[in-house]
Amino acid sequence: MDWFALAFLSAALSAAAAITQKKILFTASALTFSFLLSLANAALSAPLFFALDYSAVSTTALAWLFVKAAMGATAFYCVMEALKRIELGGALPLLALTPGFVAVAAAALIGDAITVEQSIGLA
Repeated sequence: MDWFALAFLSAALSAAAAITQKKILFTASALTFSFLLSLANAALSAPLFFALDYSAVSTTALAWLFVKAAMGATAFYCVMEALKRIELGGALPLLALTPGFVAVAAAALIGDAITVEQSIGLA
């Protein structure tokens, strides 16, 4: 499959998901929607728990995974609240700022280098 076609399909599916989420958020609260979607994700990933080699996973890694999951859930809830209250055309472009925030935070927190080209892209 051509990579351009795959990227286009991804964009189309993302747009369909955003429109569906907005439609659901007309009647449901963002917290309820986030919780139900989390339950669906847990149900779909439950079989993977039986295939995992728990001896290969450290307690520290699991703790960081829990922290990351909590941050991701909070971010998802914030996005759903934004989608509920703002038009899609206003809320979704703000999500495109995420890579910029990641680049700046990585430079500040872990010393990742940002090239001149990347700085121009961030501006």
